Amino acid sequence: MKLTLHKILRWIVPAFAGMFILTLLITVGLRMFYPYGLELMEGQTLVQAVRLMSGQPLYCEPSIAFAPMIYTPLYIYLSAPLVFLFGIGFFSLRLISVLATAGTLYIIYRFVKQETSSSCAGFVSSGLYAACYAVCGAWFDIARVDSLYIMLALTGVYFVRFHSSNRMYILAGVILALAIITKQTALICVAPLLIYIAVSKRARALYLIIPLVTVAGGSYFLLDRYYGGWLYFYTFWLPGQHDLLPDMIWKYWIYDIGGNLAMAVIVAGFGLYYMCRRPDRKCGFFYLFFLSGFLAAGWAGRLNSGGYVNALMPACAGITVVFGIGYFSFLSLRNSKLIALFGILVTVQFALLSYNPVRYIPDRADREAGDYLVEQVRSFDGLVFIPLHPYLNIQAGKQTMASWYCLGEFLGLYGRHIPKYYDKLVDEIRLAIARRQFEVVILDDPEYLPGFLFDDVLPRRYTLSKKLFAVPDVFKCRTGKPVRPEYLWIRK
Repeated sequence: MKLTLHKILRWIVPAFAGMFILTLLITVGLRMFYPYGLELMEGQTLVQAVRLMSGQPLYCEPSIAFAPMIYTPLYIYLSAPLVFLFGIGFFSLRLISVLATAGTLYIIYRFVKQETSSSCAGFVSSGLYAACYAVCGAWFDIARVDSLYIMLALTGVYFVRFHSSNRMYILAGVILALAIITKQTALICVAPLLIYIAVSKRARALYLIIPLVTVAGGSYFLLDRYYGGWLYFYTFWLPGQHDLLPDMIWKYWIYDIGGNLAMAVIVAGFGLYYMCRRPDRKCGFFYLFFLSGFLAAGWAGRLNSGGYVNALMPACAGITVVFGIGYFSFLSLRNSKLIALFGILVTVQFALLSYNPVRYIPDRADREAGDYLVEQVRSFDGLVFIPLHPYLNIQAGKQTMASWYCLGEFLGLYGRHIPKYYDKLVDEIRLAIARRQFEVVILDDPEYLPGFLFDDVLPRRYTLSKKLFAVPDVFKCRTGKPVRPEYLWIRK
């Protein structure tokens, strides 16, 4: 049988998809059991899970002892029982993210297969999302809220698309509410689609919207009352004080989307065109509103001064679903040259997303360096202040303190400082150092900490004992900022 280019590409593209899924599985498997932080704020997630497990409030007035992250709490509420079951460590928290990522891959596959009746198109779409691992900052498997809310949001949208009974709409509303309780960004993901459903479905839309508002709004109201108003403060008011990044108005579309997924967007555009050409054009409008919501969520995250490339996860998820429909539609064409052209586009897209997984996998030296550091912390009798990695205190069996990046919300790290708490927190930190309340202070490189907190008072009360690691890159975070504890200051 004569092998033509488009026939060859029909095999190459699924092979790429399978390779990226396999690479993701191996990478996740090798990272999941690493006992130390893969990313800077993973440790704070562990701190909050342990805090909740011990019966302490998750949202409260900020102090040098504790300040929470600015996300809604479902992920932490799911993590705490697992920490109790499996022990204090990152495995329990990452397990949720890993299972959520597996669920996302499956939902993308089911989404496309249900729409196109093509298992191949569904598989390729899942492979494309797996290939976005590095583009999204190697975020899929870490102890952060993103993977869970993406999976829940996609699942809710899936039920809306393919199940029209009132009972399934109620279920979809509950699932979308859970996504919002996991991370507020999910509200942006689903808002355009909710508007479309309200206009196109009218009365039936109430079976979706009422459970969503009841579960999300009701649970939020009750939790906010339980925490004395601090839930609203941390999850809506405080993020509203962040600066916006004007450059990201266009850089998001040119570099984040165009620079990473331009060819996938072309194929997705063909998919939207294909859906709009159907006799029932409502399908095309459904995917247009769905995709606009997920793209807008990514845009909102990148516009935020506290955002990182993990904000691209909803955009990648939305694009890969519509991409799968486009991939199927061009395979259905009769023009073999056009099929070959699209096949080349998809192949090049996968090639451009290739990455070296080794850079994201901690090795034996990282683990040994972490063990050494925890033993160092454990060896001191008094309090140890590690402002960027407070979870190390938990692992050493000591009292933990607040994370600098959580306190930074009040001190102008992401935009306006909060006058009511700025002086209080600065004075609290500086006074604790001036009074030598800590036996040891362990700091990262100065570029990651504000000089006004430490530069003048720390050298007068503490002596720089040593630099913790001689090897340049050992024990640095493999996801996000490549930071690590660097300097050991001992009380005079």
